[in-house]
Amino acid sequence: MRKKRAKQGMSNSAIAGVDLGGSDSLATILSPGGEVTDRFSFPMSEEGYALFSNRVSRDTRVAFEATLMAYPFSRRLGELGYTDITVA
Repeated sequence: MRKKRAKQGMSNSAIAGVDLGGSDSLATILSPGGEVTDRFSFPMSEEGYALFSNRVSRDTRVAFEATLMAYPFSRRLGELGYTDITVA
């Protein structure tokens, strides 16, 4: 009898992909199954970080590209309690 293998690369948590911008950024939230569940823009300011943290749960995997805004955004996410952060 064969055991079923778990799908490689699939996550049991939601994923937030963030397109970072200098003044505004765009977040797209995907369910564990890959469906888009939310999409919103937010300013790169304390108000924007508050908006992001109100709409994206702390157990969500957050991924974004390596740009000039990547380090400040990553640092702020860590301060807000996000732990699964990927910069590519």
